[in-house]
Amino acid sequence: MSPCPVDCVTWPGTESILGKNLDANEMSVVLKLMQDGDSIALIPGDMSSSSLDFIKSEGSCIKSKILVFPHHGGLPHAGDAVNFAKELCDLVEPEIVLFSNGRNRHSNPRVEVLNGIKASVCTAGVACTQLSEACCVGEESLSDQHLSELLPSKGGSRKHSCSGSISIKLKGADTDVLSPFEKQGEYVKNFPKRKCLVLESEG
Repeated sequence: MSPCPVDCVTWPGTESILGKNLDANEMSVVLKLMQDGDSIALIPGDMSSSSLDFIKSEGSCIKSKILVFPHHGGLPHAGDAVNFAKELCDLVEPEIVLFSNGRNRHSNPRVEVLNGIKASVCTAGVACTQLSEACCVGEESLSDQHLSELLPSKGGSRKHSCSGSISIKLKGADTDVLSPFEKQGEYVKNFPKRKCLVLESEG
C-alpha cells in the first residue's frame, strides 16, 4: 500500500519525488493482508501521516477487520496523534485494534491515540500484546491463565502478556476476529485503570 513505488528505490535521508524529506517512518512498508478478496488486516509498520496521504491520493481502500496500530500505539512522527488515529480508524473501520507493545516500554498505547480511536466512526475493540504498566503498576495481579496453551507469548513467562499470541482462523469475509480475544477481555476487567476503559465508556 505504501510507500510510493518511486520512493522505494531511494532511502531515508533523501527527498521524495514531491520534494519532501524521507525518513524511516515514511519509508515504512504498509501491508494489507487479503484472503479470497476480503481484507483481513492492515499492518502499517511505523507509517506516517505522509504515508496515509499517499494511500488516500491513490484512492486505495484500506478497510480491514484488524488494524495493527502504527508505532506500537506511540505518538506519530509528526502531526496531532488524536487526529492521526481518528483518520486512520475512520478509513480502516476495524473490528479490533491491536497494539504490539512491551509492558515496560514507552507507556504505549498513548492516551492520545486511544482518544483518537474513540473519536472515530469505528466501534473497534482494543487489545495489547502486553499489559501496559499504566494499566497495572504492580505485578501481584498479573496472570497467565488466559493465554493460549499452544502459542508462545513474549512476556508470558513473566505474566506480562495481555492478549499475548492470538490464533485467528481465516474465512474471508466471515473471519471472526473478536472471539479469539474473549479471554483477554475478561482478563482486563481485573484492572480498573486499564487504558482500554477509554473505549468501553461508549458501551
